[in-house]
Amino acid sequence: MLERDALEPGGAETHGRTPTSRRPNRPHRDLLAAARLLSRVAATVQAYCHEQGVTLRQYRVLVFLSEQPMRSGEVAALLGVTRPAASALIRGLEARDLLERGESSDGARAVRIRPSGRGRELVETIDDMLTSYVTSLLAMAPQGTLADVVEAVADVVDREALAVRDRLRSLRSTGPRNEL
Repeated sequence: MLERDALEPGGAETHGRTPTSRRPNRPHRDLLAAARLLSRVAATVQAYCHEQGVTLRQYRVLVFLSEQPMRSGEVAALLGVTRPAASALIRGLEARDLLERGESSDGARAVRIRPSGRGRELVETIDDMLTSYVTSLLAMAPQGTLADVVEAVADVVDREALAVRDRLRSLRSTGPRNEL
């Protein structure tokens, strides 16, 4: 969890991170910092999905199927899960009218799964959120080393994570979301 009051001696917020200048000098320090930043970005993406009423895995399925309708076995292979697990995931999305089944375009008997209109709208909504988020991150990134970019982007990532967390708390206190 992020700490709001963690301050560097110079007064800059660190949100619980050790400032780059104080980190031990170890090999690939900048790459490690970038990898950790990506994990925080991923947490924000997951929160965006949750805010829209789906899990990150459900969103990924909708994105995959938006790009190309597939059979349930192909979805399982793509996600690296068993066929029964993929089938349960697909049934859950169908029950919420986010997926639909259709005949294969190649004349085969296989049934292809694709997003419904609501599923496409949901993907578009989350994609718009992500586009805005990444655009704001890139606008703040300085030209320079990877360490410079990571340090500049880290505070924006942490602020957005806190904002999303606060919105989710607000949603929980007002009840479940009824729309997509």
